[in-house]
Amino acid sequence: MSRFAKKAVILSVIFLLAVGGYFIWNQKHADPDIFYTSIEDANLPVVYMEMYGEAVNGLHGYFKEDSRAAAREALTVLPADRRLGIRIGEADGALLGIQYEVRNLERSRLLEKTQVSDWTQADGYTRAELPIENLLTKDEEYLLTIQISFEGQKPVYYCTRILWTDSPYAEQMISLAKEFSAKTFDYGEAQTLTTYLESSDSADNSSLGVVTLKSSFSQLVWANLDMTVVSPVSVTLKDLQGIMGNVQLDYMVARTPESGPEELYEISENFTMKWSEQRIYMMDYERRMNQVFEGDSSLFSGKRIILGIQDGEGIQTMTDPAGAYQAFVVGRELWCLDRQENRAVRVFTFRDGVNENSQGNYKKHGVKILSVNESGDVSFLVYGYMNRGNHEGTPASPCTVTTTAAIRSWKSFTFRRTSL
Repeated sequence: MSRFAKKAVILSVIFLLAVGGYFIWNQKHADPDIFYTSIEDANLPVVYMEMYGEAVNGLHGYFKEDSRAAAREALTVLPADRRLGIRIGEADGALLGIQYEVRNLERSRLLEKTQVSDWTQADGYTRAELPIENLLTKDEEYLLTIQISFEGQKPVYYCTRILWTDSPYAEQMISLAKEFSAKTFDYGEAQTLTTYLESSDSADNSSLGVVTLKSSFSQLVWANLDMTVVSPVSVTLKDLQGIMGNVQLDYMVARTPESGPEELYEISENFTMKWSEQRIYMMDYERRMNQVFEGDSSLFSGKRIILGIQDGEGIQTMTDPAGAYQAFVVGRELWCLDRQENRAVRVFTFRDGVNENSQGNYKKHGVKILSVNESGDVSFLVYGYMNRGNHEGTPASPCTVTTTAAIRSWKSFTFRRTSL
């Protein structure tokens, strides 16, 4: 064997011994409550309700039934024949079965429990119909829980409130919300929206982060910035109480500045409306806009971090005692800035692309920084609905959190399950 070959073998053995020694040491010294993991891709599909000829009310799955989530999420208006169409997104495992149950909102009375045996697959989703029985009282809300079984995992639950009504108000309000939103992107068309505005000198017109009916017309039309919708518009009917209704639209827009890369923004519009025979009145409107932070070096200037247009919610920052590392949360993502090297790393995110309707972009979680040490390790808390990873499908709970700690060179992190 040549001298070179012998040296290569010796170095390989030393490397293997070093790696083995590291893992043995790590096992001996590891916190038994902590296990190391990476964030896996989302496995649970989003399920949409068919209303007025389109897929709306995207529901996210839970591994245990959680009626509280249904009360917060969406209200689904049933068709006249109560045959509710649903669309199930793509899943990792084959779909094995669908069943549903209908209860009163207090869950004290079961009205129906039915197994669905037929479904069809086309265009990347599975469609099924829920033939809800004629046991409902009109204009009264009920709780619908859909249980879907997929190959290789536990049953997944999707919840929504349902309403059987002859009222056309919800359809008209959804139509107005979509029309209102679309017109804001066209200066000429937007002129018709001035009848809804209540512009006030007291309104903050310095940022597009939050726009309301009290904002100026310029704010309503994106301050003449050239914005383009780049994702499907997710429509959710949040509530309908008599002639009052609430609709929410979620989507993403993009713009390309004169210099620099394309900018992406998350948009959420909320409409509160009141129906009358003459017209639908806009009682309240709020548009929230948050730029997706990409960590480009141009966004760091001295001690400043330029986050772009934000609504101000959920932003946090913390620096280690020596001031070398600064952790910050923006857009439900955790970043860490090495001020010595002027380099930023995205430490934690659920985001998995531009598509606003994807599981990874679901906005029902938050991140809280706990500490930053002089080595650049960051301890933080992830709470709420888990979009991806080992805890995907975990319902938000005030007494159950997921703690993430020990950011080792910003390349791996740990999940520790803790009850408060």
